[in-house]
Amino acid sequence: MDPAIATAVGLFITLDRAWRQPFKVGSRFSREGSLLIAIAASEGWITNSVGQGEWGERWLITELGQEMKGQLDEILQEQFTDITD
Repeated sequence: MDPAIATAVGLFITLDRAWRQPFKVGSRFSREGSLLIAIAASEGWITNSVGQGEWGERWLITELGQEMKGQLDEILQEQFTDITD
């Protein structure tokens, strides 16, 4: 698999997980996906901020992350449709 597509899939999974079932900062998922989580957090797609100067123990998807998840979904659907056709 192309490395860019693999990264896109990983980011989609990370954002989807943060949306469906926010995961703990110190979880196995967080440790094993640390690079993708760092990218998503740096881009503002996920956060563990729960208020002004307050931090929680789970990664949550942001509004910007929701938008990116939708874009990634479209890109990946196109990619995998092209492969199967």
